[in-house]
Amino acid sequence: MTIRPSPVRQWLQGLPPERLAVYEARRDQDLAGRAISGVFAYEILLVGIVVMTPYLSEHGPMVLAFIGLTSLVGAARLMGIRSVRRAGEGAPTKCVVACRLGAYAAAAAWSAFVCVTLKLYPWQWTMWLTLFCTAGLAAGASTTLSPDQNLARRYLTILLAPAGLLFLSDMTSQSVTMGLLFFADLAFLWMQTGQQYDWYWQRLYEGELLLEKSIEVQNVHAFHAKQIEEELESLKAHLQHVDRLATLGTLAGGVGHELNNMTTVLMAATRSIAADAVAGRAATEKDLDRLRR
Repeated sequence: MTIRPSPVRQWLQGLPPERLAVYEARRDQDLAGRAISGVFAYEILLVGIVVMTPYLSEHGPMVLAFIGLTSLVGAARLMGIRSVRRAGEGAPTKCVVACRLGAYAAAAAWSAFVCVTLKLYPWQWTMWLTLFCTAGLAAGASTTLSPDQNLARRYLTILLAPAGLLFLSDMTSQSVTMGLLFFADLAFLWMQTGQQYDWYWQRLYEGELLLEKSIEVQNVHAFHAKQIEEELESLKAHLQHVDRLATLGTLAGGVGHELNNMTTVLMAATRSIAADAVAGRAATEKDLDRLRR
């Protein structure tokens, strides 16, 4: 049975490379902004575990080493985040890759801390508190890193899988149960990451559809506006033609009236001369003067 991708994923797969690159650049900017809180979350949770457990008094050098390691990783991540955010959507590929590697490094450092804690404090308060904090980090990462599904799922795997395997390796019923719970949580977060990924891109997908619809409406309006303009120009030309014809008609009427007046005088004078000729009389000077005028 073939599972068809969601409309959002179909849209992403169908985007031209240059358009997809624009959206991926925006995603990288968003991920860089979201990662800032995650950097400080590691330090806060680690310090909280150290303060609330006998870790520092019993394993001081190791704890300080982990704090130093997470601080270095966090500082490197902040530098990478700063570079990406300052570069904007044209961030160099190496800066984006550095941010992703920083996230993987942070997950690996915390995963190592969890595994060490499981060995040093099996089934003790310190272990449970560390696992609780790890669950919180994993849940937050599944949402925070969701714009890049591959990044989020690799991060979760690095964070949770080693501890789950360590539980399963003990082969006790309690450890196996905990290991299975760890992998069940990992599977759940994988599914949640996919949903969060769709929700994140759904917003951009709807925005793209709205933009396309807006452009289509603008094109329709422009087409109709052009038609109306052409019709107005045609009507204007027709009215100008009618106006010229009306002017010519008025002029012709005036000329005809003037010609009619002269023709009337000519006809009257010629009729009078013709009547005199029939009667055997010579044309009068008055009629001849009217003809001359």
